Amino acid sequence: MTRPHSLLKYKKAQFVLSRVLTELTKNECSDPNYQLDLEFDREINALLERYGYDSLQAIALIKRHEALEDSLRMSPDGALAQMYFEILRNKKSKTEQKPKGLVT
Repeated sequence: MTRPHSLLKYKKAQFVLSRVLTELTKNECSDPNYQLDLEFDREINALLERYGYDSLQAIALIKRHEALEDSLRMSPDGALAQMYFEILRNKKSKTEQKPKGLVT
């Protein structure tokens, strides 16, 4: 009667994992795309933290924006486009209005 050799399986998996980690470490230093990805990750996380969004909220915003762009592309003169441009016009007019304050 034979029994499974758990320790042997564990050691083999540990060896494979150490080889993969060694290769990843080598690639981190030499791959410029990896460095760009790290920089993007840092910047996106800083923006999420700055504006108080979590990753799911950010993805939802991006999906809504993409859906709106697709809709505008299919029907640039449609009702959705008119509503979108009306919102943009209102935001622009609000930012252009200067608050009335005391003149010194």
